[in-house]
Amino acid sequence: MDKILEIIQAVYNSNSPERDTVFDIHQIHGYYCYNFNSLSLQVNTDAEEIQKLANGVIPTGEPNLDHILNEYGFDSVSTSFGYPEFPLLTVYSKNEFNIIPIGKEFTQLDAVQFDEHR
Repeated sequence: MDKILEIIQAVYNSNSPERDTVFDIHQIHGYYCYNFNSLSLQVNTDAEEIQKLANGVIPTGEPNLDHILNEYGFDSVSTSFGYPEFPLLTVYSKNEFNIIPIGKEFTQLDAVQFDEHR
């Protein structure tokens, strides 16, 4: 993974039309702190399913949320420091995925405002 990120960084640092195509037109970027098995979500802490999720209760009883959690094997959760005043929780899977599209699936839920990779 480090080698891939080094190559992406080299293209980013170049002064070439290819650099502009990759980063400006196609919006392809490398994230050095990118996780492939976890996703942080800003959530509505008043939602019953989020309260259950924050307490490690899976399934939560909300079919759409439970479908996403099950589909990608998210089986544990941690809350941010200061939760629920700071309404961020992180879900974890033992599997690795392209997290960006999964984050977009989560943001389709009423109880999720955004994900860390928006």
